[in-house]
Amino acid sequence: MGNEFEFEYEGLNFCNILYDKRFIGYTKFHSNQDNLYIDNFHIYNEGNNLKLISKAFEFLYINLYSKTNCKTATTIFSRDNNPNFFKRLLRKVVKKYSKSCTILNSKEIIGMAFSLKKGI
Repeated sequence: MGNEFEFEYEGLNFCNILYDKRFIGYTKFHSNQDNLYIDNFHIYNEGNNLKLISKAFEFLYINLYSKTNCKTATTIFSRDNNPNFFKRLLRKVVKKYSKSCTILNSKEIIGMAFSLKKGI
């Protein structure tokens, strides 16, 4: 499973993260006195692959969130409109890392937004 980090301090200051071809995420960030603040991170999952998205989430937490002064809201989107996928993901991964969670639902997309715990 590949991963790629790309940090750009020009323009809008985006950190583009590609984690396997089934995942694309991006994070807006700004630096303040050498501290990195993460504003938002999105994971798009086309296939509702719980094992893969769990690994990606844990990878990102361990390698990115926990090493910064993280004030973040993270959203995971699925285009398959499968609420059971998010319930399983909530039980498996999100409870471990997050302090609050909201399920988002619309005609075309279902998602989950949550803020992360510190110091896990």
